[in-house]
Amino acid sequence: MKKIRIVSIIMLALFMFSSFSSFAEYDLNAYLFTGLRDNNTVDVFVNNGTPTADGNITDTEGWSVPTTYDYNNWVPFWDSSSRCISTADIRFAWDTTGIYVSADITDPSMLPSTGEDALSDEGVNEYGWNGDTFIFAIDPLNGLFNHGLTLQGNRSAWYCISVNQAGKLLCYASNAESLSGDITATVKGAAKITEKGWAFECMIPWNRINDDAKAVTAGSVSVDVASVTELGAISNAGIMYMDRAIVGGEFDVFMGSAALANSNPGETFTLSRNICVPIEHTDGMPWGTGGESIRSYGTKLIMADAEGNAPYERDIVPTATNVIISPDFTDNMTFESGEGIKVYGTADPVEGAVVMCELNGAKANGIVDANGNWEAVFEDKVEDSTYTSIKVKTADLTTETWIEGKLYMTKTTLEIKGVKIGDASQSNSGVSNLITNNGDEETKTPITSPLKTEITEYNKDLVKDAQKGNGLPIGLIIGIAAAVVVVAAVVVVIVVIKKKKAKAE
Repeated sequence: MKKIRIVSIIMLALFMFSSFSSFAEYDLNAYLFTGLRDNNTVDVFVNNGTPTADGNITDTEGWSVPTTYDYNNWVPFWDSSSRCISTADIRFAWDTTGIYVSADITDPSMLPSTGEDALSDEGVNEYGWNGDTFIFAIDPLNGLFNHGLTLQGNRSAWYCISVNQAGKLLCYASNAESLSGDITATVKGAAKITEKGWAFECMIPWNRINDDAKAVTAGSVSVDVASVTELGAISNAGIMYMDRAIVGGEFDVFMGSAALANSNPGETFTLSRNICVPIEHTDGMPWGTGGESIRSYGTKLIMADAEGNAPYERDIVPTATNVIISPDFTDNMTFESGEGIKVYGTADPVEGAVVMCELNGAKANGIVDANGNWEAVFEDKVEDSTYTSIKVKTADLTTETWIEGKLYMTKTTLEIKGVKIGDASQSNSGVSNLITNNGDEETKTPITSPLKTEITEYNKDLVKDAQKGNGLPIGLIIGIAAAVVVVAAVVVVIVVIKKKKAKAE
């Protein structure tokens, strides 16, 4: 009987520990956006095909190769505690009728829509539906951006796709001026709730996209189907996901303590608004400076044939690490005017890795060889300049860059400042087109001082909104409390045993 009582106490303590720890399942740090991907945008070759759009996604009906969106390319734009915990395999296709979008979504907090959304911006229903909502936006041939909609806050129409409790597809158009509203009857498609989340297939007609483009530009931009579907034609697209959850469960950690304190169990809250954005916007600003605008559309749709082929060359990005510019290059140096200016150095010996160089607006790439050496040659003549700089972009990461209260990780750009390009009277022996510095004593110290090209947010309030009292994370607090319970239970067991022994004696 004594053993049974002891085992029961220990099992009760372990049960309490497991119950408490279930709410600490999600680690905010485990879902940080890294910003590290092959290029600045997510490039998708859109197959020419006509999928059935019946809600059953298969690889044999004309879809493009699936592109996976998760916390690595779907950035949370909502609250400092928001994280992308959903994953979607997204496919595209096109024909002369419209553009097709499908998504097979894994969403642990999956929440069907029961009606239109109550969230609004100045009275506009932006997200369409009150449950989980997938948002597709397109700038056909980037005509809206080229028309002048380049500022943060300038938007195209959003096609907000959701599923109701009966498994029916819902589609709402927002930001389309007077055309906004429920367009479920206009699109072709189907959706279903799955064991892991939900899935849908949806075709949005080109004539609807054309009407919306006209609406947001007062008739200045229209969509020519032949042009927008020409092989190799590029249209930037916004891919967003409004992830909702119910207050009072394991997902509360993503709400933040302030919002949680003002919410009631059973209410719906936005766990995260995930948006695929470019690592660097067209205006040079980092990804964290806005996500929902046309300038922020981070998916590049390249129109392709039925096999997914198109005349297109992907953007080149730096991939070399531990990059050092040769000590032959120093601040305040002078290059001789002419062609063939070279910049060189070393890096990790990963053959084929790319170092990107810029000199007075001209660009050249260096390729790392098997020994870790690289050289970038500016084939064309670099314009003369009395003061410019050499910039060398790398894949190295640094930190400690603060913008608007947020801490960003950065890809390192090495810089040599005060560089002159022009006539010079003295050549630095052994270095092609390289002249000694402008009067200062030359140094041979490797250049490692970074510029700041922001790519990855590490919010200084990363866990703050999920903390209480003494500043420890909720999960840690619960874990400590559970550990205390276990220790207390063991102490009780020991005391009981000692008392029984004492009585026996």
